[in-house]
Amino acid sequence: QANVNGNDVNLTWNAPEGATAYLIYRNGEEVGNQASTSFMDIVNDGVYSYSVVATDGNGRYSAPEYVSVSVGTVGVEENTLESVSIYPNPVNSMLTIDGGNAEYSYALYNGMGQIVANGNAQGIEHVNVSDMAKGVYFLRLTTGTQVRVEKVVVE
Repeated sequence: QANVNGNDVNLTWNAPEGATAYLIYRNGEEVGNQASTSFMDIVNDGVYSYSVVATDGNGRYSAPEYVSVSVGTVGVEENTLESVSIYPNPVNSMLTIDGGNAEYSYALYNGMGQIVANGNAQGIEHVNVSDMAKGVYFLRLTTGTQVRVEKVVVE
């Protein structure tokens, strides 16, 4: 969960069984590594995507939990991410992002919160996933102040 108060973002989460530490990421960059189940961040106005990954200290990591927040004044955007299509899903070679006429950026994250593909696009973009390990990934799309995160399965 995320609570925003001014420019303070307070994250809290439930501890999975066996977890000893948590890696916290903001927009794909690690911003924390700690044992507690809460984190406070101070940011500028904008839209931020956070993810938290639990670890048991033995090299095992959980799937990331994601939350997006808007901080400060957010204007009305003409482009919308609601109409963006992502296919096929599951995918084994080429993922297609169809953004219509919207300009957007994208980032594909693996289960550890690492960016494995990213870029800026308008309209249709193809992302080659044929060399990626099979599993669950998360695609983060951003346009202006809007953020959308979708689960993508690579087979």
